[in-house]
Amino acid sequence: MKSYLYLALYLSFGLFGSLNATVIFSDNFQSGPSSSWGNQLGNWIAQDGKYYASATGSSFPLWPMPHTFLPFELTDFTVDLKMWDFKDGGLMLRAQDSQNAVLLVVGGLGGVGDYMYWHILQNGNVGSGLNPSSSIGAIGQHDPSLHIVVEGDTYKVYLDGSTNPATTLTTSAFSIGKVGLFDNASPETSFSDIVITVPEPSALSLLAFGLGGLAILRRRRRP
Repeated sequence: MKSYLYLALYLSFGLFGSLNATVIFSDNFQSGPSSSWGNQLGNWIAQDGKYYASATGSSFPLWPMPHTFLPFELTDFTVDLKMWDFKDGGLMLRAQDSQNAVLLVVGGLGGVGDYMYWHILQNGNVGSGLNPSSSIGAIGQHDPSLHIVVEGDTYKVYLDGSTNPATTLTTSAFSIGKVGLFDNASPETSFSDIVITVPEPSALSLLAFGLGGLAILRRRRRP
């Protein structure tokens, strides 16, 4: 029995040491947008490596703004991207549909904000803005790079390579959903160099599977 325990411990240390993230989607928009984008509202197009909604402005209500989804249903994940000419756009995270999602707003306040904050969009109601960051730079003079980490009930945004989150949100509203972009600025905010990663299968899950196999093998070896 000790040999099985030693093997289990060896496997656990090896598995925990080999955890990595897997890229499931990337798009630099150099050859147009990926066919995975849904382009649900706003006639999204790509030009010069940037992706944006060509139909924006006051003709749209507070919500839904122009938005576009990817089809992947995700739990824990990261998103890296760059935003250009931020004013009143951002990301939809763990989106159920166009009416239910966590929204990360970059700029906002009708295009005059210079920070990031969150909304919990439920049944089309955006609610109040939550957990604003400090200023991320002058509107029209800074193009932020964002690293977004969604894990469990926690959402974090890291700005321009910082190791400290600019803003964090904790909510249990959604446990799984899609990633999307939204924008209602005029002239439009644009997005580029999007990369989405997910964690590889949990080491604990792999270890449990391995231990189950060892137990079956041990039973089969009994006379």
